[in-house]
Amino acid sequence: MNLSVKQCPQCKNEGIGPISLSEFATNKSASSGYQSWCKTHHRELNNRWCREHKEHRKKYSDSYVRTPRGWAVHARKRATREERAGPDGVHVSVELLESLVTNALKTGMVTLNTNKPDTASLDRIVSSKGYTPDNVQIVPRWYNMAKLHFTETELLEAVHRFGWRTDL
Repeated sequence: MNLSVKQCPQCKNEGIGPISLSEFATNKSASSGYQSWCKTHHRELNNRWCREHKEHRKKYSDSYVRTPRGWAVHARKRATREERAGPDGVHVSVELLESLVTNALKTGMVTLNTNKPDTASLDRIVSSKGYTPDNVQIVPRWYNMAKLHFTETELLEAVHRFGWRTDL
């Protein structure tokens, strides 16, 4: 048995033989260590499902993800998946994140509108440390992205220049 190739069921239906393992996504729970469908057919299947279930996806997004609890659950999942979680890993509870985002929403500095500059974003105060209760804060997405290019002093100067409050 050749361990460098694998057969995708959809490729087989189309008359295509086994293909290289590099064409398959990894899957730790699968016996082979790879997904059963190749990346191309998996993407097609996923895109088809998304097209056929637009209403379901919109309803889910509107009703759950845009609540403090939904935001907290997804923020923790994103932090856990993130490769940059740091050596300490993720040690914040959904309840803590929900509390932090609820307080941040009260200030008016962040919203739960997706893909907007003021969307709530989970930020590590010290980037080299993990997600721990004393090292996380909720900030607007634009601020989190700007931290990649500016020092905290430069960001605070800009915030004061625009007249935004930082003592909330």
